[in-house]
Amino acid sequence: MLFRSGQGTTIKIFLPRVSALSDEQTVFKPRHIKQAVGQKTILVVEDDNSVRSLVKRVLENSGYRVITASNGDEAVKECERNADKIDLLLTDVIMPRMNGRELTERIKKDHPQMHVLFMSGYTDNAIANHGVLESGVNFIGKPFAAADLSEKVQEILGSAPDRNENKIVIPPPPPETGKSFAQS
Repeated sequence: MLFRSGQGTTIKIFLPRVSALSDEQTVFKPRHIKQAVGQKTILVVEDDNSVRSLVKRVLENSGYRVITASNGDEAVKECERNADKIDLLLTDVIMPRMNGRELTERIKKDHPQMHVLFMSGYTDNAIANHGVLESGVNFIGKPFAAADLSEKVQEILGSAPDRNENKIVIPPPPPETGKSFAQS
């Protein structure tokens, strides 16, 4: 196909015609995450500035109080300062100097009741297979949607929304009128 200046272009799009009426279809509305109930505090430990800022913003928009640290040493100091206020440790798995598992072991000695959520750009199977984490721990893979992070945190802290409450039913389409796009 040769295009020449000053000549128009015609593009045709062919869409399949739906000939039979279908039964009702179930679809899901975009998830609306409920605001956190009560004042829960989350310690976010992430060595990447942009990811740490994004996670902080998502969690604050979901109603949580957020403390951040860029590495394991900072996280330990924040735990000492906010001893009984932190409800959840959200930590990257792979970080320089002290990885997420080592950080968790260190913090859990003094705060055994603290919930933990690991995040990583590696899959949970890859991390478990290389011995960094045990299988079955709370884990979310990066990149993640804001709604997925909020939902996972709510699930761990005991206030997860009902996934079915966002379900809507779409009725079947009306009978065909016989008009095509070109006729309208």
